[in-house]
Amino acid sequence: VILVEDIVNEYSRYRRSRQEVIMVVIRLAKGGAKKNPYYRIMVADQRYSATGRSLEQVGFYNPTARGSEEVLRLDMARIEHWVSTGAQISPRVKNLVDQQASKD
Repeated sequence: VILVEDIVNEYSRYRRSRQEVIMVVIRLAKGGAKKNPYYRIMVADQRYSATGRSLEQVGFYNPTARGSEEVLRLDMARIEHWVSTGAQISPRVKNLVDQQASKD
């Protein structure tokens, strides 16, 4: 004898096991021109390309800044928020975060 309740329980267990785990990453997205790179620091789903869909922009990095141009800007509050929710930080962004923290 098969009970309807057993079928429903089995189906719900199957659905829970098939749910995707979304990995959120804080990483650089390259922009700019040839020999003049400009990077946006993005919070994105790992499944999408670096320059593709993103959840939020939390800063920028301009390695070729000249004069009084700003080289690095990070929204540390938002980065801390995303890290507290489980986002992973790429190694390069981690270096930039450490650099910004040592400046402040």
